Amino acid sequence: MTALTYTVLTDPASLEASENNRTPSKGTVYLVITNNTKRPVNWSEIEVTVPVGTAVDALTPNTSGINPTGVYTDTTTNVQTPVAFGPNGTNSFHATASGRSDTFYVGDCMILTLADVTLTVGAGPVVLPVAETLVRASAPASPTYAAVAVVKTTPQPIPAPHSFRSDKEMLDTGDSLTLRWDGSDEFNYQISYPNGSSGTIAKPPTGASYSWSPPAAPTRATTYTLKATSRTTPAQEHFLTTTVQVRHPVLETLTVATLTATDITTATLSTATLTATTGIDTPWVQGTTKATKGQLTFTGTGVKVYDNTGGQGTVTAEKADLTGINTDWVQGKGTNDGWIGFRKEGLTVHRENGSNQGTVYADKAELNGINTKWVQGKATTDGWIEFPAAGVNVFEGAGNRQWGTVAAGKADLNDLITRRAQVKDRLTLQGGLTVDSVLETQDGPPRLIVHGQLDAEGEVNAKRKVDVGGDLSVNGDVRPMKNLTVAGLVTATDLTIEDKLTTVDAKRKLVVHGPAVFNGKVEANREMVIRGPAESIMHIDAEKVLVRTDLQVVHGLLYSNIAKTSVPKQNP
Repeated sequence: MTALTYTVLTDPASLEASENNRTPSKGTVYLVITNNTKRPVNWSEIEVTVPVGTAVDALTPNTSGINPTGVYTDTTTNVQTPVAFGPNGTNSFHATASGRSDTFYVGDCMILTLADVTLTVGAGPVVLPVAETLVRASAPASPTYAAVAVVKTTPQPIPAPHSFRSDKEMLDTGDSLTLRWDGSDEFNYQISYPNGSSGTIAKPPTGASYSWSPPAAPTRATTYTLKATSRTTPAQEHFLTTTVQVRHPVLETLTVATLTATDITTATLSTATLTATTGIDTPWVQGTTKATKGQLTFTGTGVKVYDNTGGQGTVTAEKADLTGINTDWVQGKGTNDGWIGFRKEGLTVHRENGSNQGTVYADKAELNGINTKWVQGKATTDGWIEFPAAGVNVFEGAGNRQWGTVAAGKADLNDLITRRAQVKDRLTLQGGLTVDSVLETQDGPPRLIVHGQLDAEGEVNAKRKVDVGGDLSVNGDVRPMKNLTVAGLVTATDLTIEDKLTTVDAKRKLVVHGPAVFNGKVEANREMVIRGPAESIMHIDAEKVLVRTDLQVVHGLLYSNIAKTSVPKQNP
């Protein structure tokens, strides 16, 4: 354990890890050493090891650029004394005393600084081991060890460029144009404009803003787009735009049929070519042939388009960027294309050129509700669902109204009314189950579990084993074809056992109110009582057989008329 106390600080407070294809991040590490003991300490050397490499737990890829300095502060006099602190090998730095040893007084402070540390790629903690060597009169000098840790945080995104601007608010004829912006050198910059592009723009001198001038100043209002792309993976992209205004824009060549003006000597021209440098003021513009061309009229609120008859015309464009459209309907380009009508309740979709309802095709529709008579899959042979007043009907495809199949991982129903139910896996009922006809479960581990009451008005046929956890009460016949195991009381009007009947609890018993026919073996391990109209005829317990009437065997049947005959129980 070291005698001195070591604390680490960093600048910035969160060291940001470097990122591939970006300028490496740098930081400063301060090792603050104090004497918190009750007596002075004589030290000779303090060594700090810096993890070097490309792994996440390394601080720097190499120590060649690190600038180490040290200073000792006497807190009583506030006098600071430099400490010899420099590299010791490829990955460690050590501070050495001015003589054989220096005294580190209680309350004083030493700070060892590692400046300009280039940080490795990858965020995470980094541990710096510290070795402390003291000089004691009673023992030879030997190092003790401590460790301090710093954290490299995830790199922040490159700050977006900003302030993309022109050096002039308005260009006059003959002016040049320079565009400027502020941004990080971590981006590659490119400017695009109508019919041109700048290519990648060179980095400016240190401290200067980025700037670029087009080959020729614009002659009309022009929008320039700045694209900034980082060299990281994935790349960051930012787009900025600025529009440069021209005081006297130059238009393309304009051809007119007739021109009348006071400053032109020839009042009527068959054709004329004009270059407008101050703009055009006109109430309307029309095609060259009035009889066959449309017209644009400029109103106080915008533009109106007319056809050659004076009616509302058509605007044809590759793309229209609008804030909104007020219209009664929208149709495809063809006269037989579908169209959409706009009612105050919403939209109506029609097919062809009539009012018949059309079809909506979409990859996804997010709706609060749908009002419809039926829903069907895309193909005409797909199944479909109908919505009557009573609920939902499911049909097979092709419109034959044959009942279909509902497939689901789970169905949570308050009531189920069906002619036939077939369970593939497991059917669990929390309430009662009433079966008028047939209830089937598949072979294998799946089974039928009823936590409430099971009422069967028809027959219940069990081809395999039947396990009853409680009492079994049957008003009609019980005819299991194999085994019947009952944990509780068995009450039956008529009981026929083909193979084996087992009651598993000593407190449970078998009560048969009608004739009992056993085609196989009858074995009573505890007690069996056969009662007549008034009293028991035969009583079998664990040790003896008590017969109250005669005992006869006729064709395999057992009769008894002898009263109170006791016969020792024999093993079968």
